[in-house]
Amino acid sequence: MSGIDALLAAQVAELHKVTAALLLQLRMIQTGRHAVHDVEHESVIARKLYAERRRRDKHFDHCGAIFGEPAWDILLDLFIAYEDGKSQSVSATCIGACVPQTTGLRWIAMLEREGLVHSWHGERDGRYRILGLTPAGVETMVRYLRDCR
Repeated sequence: MSGIDALLAAQVAELHKVTAALLLQLRMIQTGRHAVHDVEHESVIARKLYAERRRRDKHFDHCGAIFGEPAWDILLDLFIAYEDGKSQSVSATCIGACVPQTTGLRWIAMLEREGLVHSWHGERDGRYRILGLTPAGVETMVRYLRDCR
């Protein structure tokens, strides 16, 4: 990736984060709730929860599936990406959630129906779907992670 491509990728990631934050604030204003401005502390908690789940998977080898909560892993992974100002492909999300793509696709579809995740086709290649949390998804994750403090 050239320097210009990297710069553009960073700017697109930041734009995605700002857009998601603005959509979240708009939704919260419409519903009369207080807007979420800073999710840094919640991001730390999400990263710890995600790391704990991966550590557990490592110690239980391939038996980690007995603890499987693909939806939760997907939400944690997408929340961390949100805080980093990124969206990610379906493939990357499935890898991040440590599930086969077919399993991930079923859970992603369910999370979309619940209004927590949204997807769109990639700009460079329409065959790829990109994922991100919806404003409701961010709001719900923030409420949960704040309750974990």
